[in-house]
Order: sequence, then C-alpha cells, then structure tokens
Amino acid sequence: KLVKKIDAGYLVMPTELLHGLYDGGHGAGLDDYWKLIYESETGVGAFMWAFADEGVVRGDKGGLIDVDLDHGPDGIVGPKHEKEGSFYTIKEIFSPVYIGMEKLGGDFDGKMCVENRYDFSNLSECGFSWKLIKFPGPGANRSMRVFKHGKIASPDVEAKGSGELNLKLPADWRSADALYLTARDEDGREIWTWSWGISGAEDYSRRYVKRGSGKVELMDGALKLGVRAGKSEFVFGKNSGKLEKVRVEGKDISFNNGPRLIGGESKFEKMRHWFDGGALVVEAKYTGDMNWVKWSIWPSGWVKLEYEYQMSGKFDIMGVDFDYPEGRMKGMRLVGNGPFRVWKNRSKGGLIGLWENEYFDDTPAVTWRYPEFKGYYGDFKWVEFATGQGVITAVAEMDGLYLGVYTPKDGPWPNKTKLEAADTQIAFLHGVPAIGTKFHKAEMLGPESEKNVADGVYEGAVYFRFER
Repeated sequence: KLVKKIDAGYLVMPTELLHGLYDGGHGAGLDDYWKLIYESETGVGAFMWAFADEGVVRGDKGGLIDVDLDHGPDGIVGPKHEKEGSFYTIKEIFSPVYIGMEKLGGDFDGKMCVENRYDFSNLSECGFSWKLIKFPGPGANRSMRVFKHGKIASPDVEAKGSGELNLKLPADWRSADALYLTARDEDGREIWTWSWGISGAEDYSRRYVKRGSGKVELMDGALKLGVRAGKSEFVFGKNSGKLEKVRVEGKDISFNNGPRLIGGESKFEKMRHWFDGGALVVEAKYTGDMNWVKWSIWPSGWVKLEYEYQMSGKFDIMGVDFDYPEGRMKGMRLVGNGPFRVWKNRSKGGLIGLWENEYFDDTPAVTWRYPEFKGYYGDFKWVEFATGQGVITAVAEMDGLYLGVYTPKDGPWPNKTKLEAADTQIAFLHGVPAIGTKFHKAEMLGPESEKNVADGVYEGAVYFRFER
C-alpha cells in the first residue's frame, strides 16, 4: 500500500528520524539514511528529534540541570546550545556543496568533482579557498601553521548539477601535511571545510622517531626480561609476553599489561629476544587469535611495537589495549581526525588537525563539556598524553588505526545507546563501535551501523616514548 501511494505522487519525509538521545542518534547512522532519502525520487527530507537538550536548573540541587532522565536530553546541542559532535556531522552531511573524494590519490592533480545540492543557487555564487597545513611534532610546543593558501575560481554549476573545482595548488603542495578546502555561501558564511591528509603515518614516524646511539642493556631473569635504554627501563613477563613495567629516571610510568587482544582469544606460547642493528628485539608468540607481538628497543629510549592477530566474525571493537590508570591522566595532544570522538557510524564532521583536550570524566546528560575526552579518535598520527607521572607519546606507523582513550560512559538512562563494547584504557584499534539511538540498537540503523566484520589477518605498528 505504501509503495502504491508513493507511486501515486506522495512525498516521503520521515519523522523523529534517529531520535538523538545523548551522543547516539542524529549524526550516528545519518549518512546511510540521507543517501537513500536524497537519491529517492520521493524523499524530500526528514525530521530529527530534537534540536536542543531540554532541562531545568534545579536550585534545590545546587544548580543541576535536570533533564528528567532520558526524557529531555535528545538534542544535537546542549541545554545552553553547546554543540556536540553530531552537530558537525549533520552540517557536513547536509552541506549543499558536496565533495565525495575521501582520499588524495597518488595521481591527484588539484582537480576534484563538486556537486551542487542547492535547489536554486548556482555555485558561482559561492566562494572557495584552500589551505596547506603543516603540523608540529610531539614534544614541540607549537601550533599547526598554514604553509600556503589560495582562492579558487567558483565553477559555473547549476542547481542539482555537478562540475569541477580546480585548486591550482603550488608545485610543492605535497610537502604539507594536510589540505583544507572551504566553501562559503553568497553572504560569506562557511558552509563546510573538508580536510585530507597528505603526509602518511610513515612520514610522521620517519620524521620524529630517533634510534640514537649507545648501548641497550639486557637483564635476563628467570621470570622477567629487563631492558635498559638511555633513561628508560622496560620489563617484560616471560610467562605472558606482555610489557609489565616502564620506568624512566628510576620512577614508574604505569603503562603496562599489554598489548592484549580485544575481542578474541590468545594463549601465550613462548618468548625470545635478540640484538639487531643496535636494537634489542623481544618477540612473543601466541596461539589462538593473537599470532605474535614484537618489540624493538633502541638506545634513544624509543620503542617500536608490532603485532599481528587474526579474527573472523562480527565484533564491536577490534585491536589491542594497554592499562594506564585514569586517575593519573591529565590530557592529550593529538594529530588526527578531531576534535570530537567518532563512532563507526559517525565518522563525518571532523577535521584533520592538531587537537588538545584536558582530561574530563564526561557523563551524558550530566555534563555538557564538548568535545568529550574519552572515546575513539579516527586516523591518528601521533598522540602525547600528559600524565601525573610524565609524558607518554605514541606515533602510528600505519594509516587507518583508531586511538581509543578509555571507555565512554553511558548516560544515566541509556536505552539503546548503551555501549556494548569491551572496556579499554589506551587502545590501538582496527574497528570501533557504532552507537544506537533512543529506540533502536545500532545494528538496526543501516550498513555503517553494523558490527565490524573481521575476516583475515590484521597488523599494527606503533612507536612509543616515555619521559618524566
């Protein structure tokens, strides 16, 4: 009956689409919905519930904003119109200027396809500009900088048509780390800024990781394998293969108990070590889903972690994890997709940049501080954790890894937004969880909201440095 009515000329506009309780809904899963609605001959839009969280300041509870459990916090902005991550996801997905290019290929020549999704305006009425960005490295107390910038001739593209943008980038554009493209409307207001990485993870690791010179000392005990490199000491368990202790200048940095596999099974088999070109290599072999873990410790104190696991099936989260006590965490600096955390079904709305965030124990509908600290961050290149014990630096050796920073909290009445994934602390991930809405679990919302499907061998590589 519905199909016949649609064929008869009815227009379709779903109501209360993706009911947005807490951090779920709204932006999460929206891309799948919007593609279907936009490409449909009868789809004309959708209503989302709701714009703002609704709460009452309770003078009898010390100024608490009371949202009545799950009845009021359904917005894309907070009760004082604080913008959450989904606000920016919606802004990108609903942008009337659409750029579909996800990565800069090796043959990219500064030209890209642009689609005009306006109903009436020509793209010649819009303004376009680009920036080439360079990021500092870990340990450098500097901000990112604009390497070069320029304006683009606005293309003559009629409403609902498509055309080409020619950025006319300078010859040395590949020496930058990222490319930003901004579109503005006829009144000069920003429609959206897209970003693409130019430098890959290997470029960052090659730039910042130093092997140093000198001697790596080995302390081989019955149950422990100790390694001293520069000011750093590392202890590995001979019955587990895990990193058990890190000490710098004789004091502990409580980063340990890893890497341990998330979502699969592993059983320690054996460990061996050897010297290779001035570095000490420690390798642990496993049976089950984890295949092997290998550490390379250099005289500089930098260490490289490599690992391989194999998994098959559907998982909320995939990767490896380490312990670090949350009570000692102070904040982080990150080069990656930010400043907001992502979900599997909410990857849009961010910008590749240098982001800083102080530690905060966020709770949906209790705190409205954005961006949140805990969560999953896409395509990270390097991260610097400031802690009460010193600085922990991690630099990715491969593109596409997610960084997990503790486990996001559920709201006080989570309904279908409840996070089902395993708890993690400091994790390096191939797959992150999707999040549901007030009334529907994530896997009911469309392809991008389904669990991660694992089928094969997965490799990871990350460098670490520990400093007091």
